[in-house]
Amino acid sequence: MNEDKNAESTIKWIIVTTVPNNIEFEMVSGILEMAKIPVVKKVYGVDSFAEVLFGMPISGIDVLVPEDRLEEAKQMLNSNEEDLEREIEKEVEESLKNQPEE
Repeated sequence: MNEDKNAESTIKWIIVTTVPNNIEFEMVSGILEMAKIPVVKKVYGVDSFAEVLFGMPISGIDVLVPEDRLEEAKQMLNSNEEDLEREIEKEVEESLKNQPEE
């Protein structure tokens, strides 16, 4: 078990992309996790407070992957970019439909 903790602490995490909100983070991380690429969500400073208050950070969410999987992650995201854009549009439309009318 200590070996696993030591291995994790020596992993160098690199930003593969930055997304504007949690919905997109979940989609991107889902794509990467399907390929068994570990993902870490990074929100900086005041943005973590803004995420609690407003539901999303001001400057976005960094998606990090291990350095040795960076190129594979980029390829996965590039090949899924059009699908991802369609999914984002679909999620936005659904969330707008589900909002109560004023």
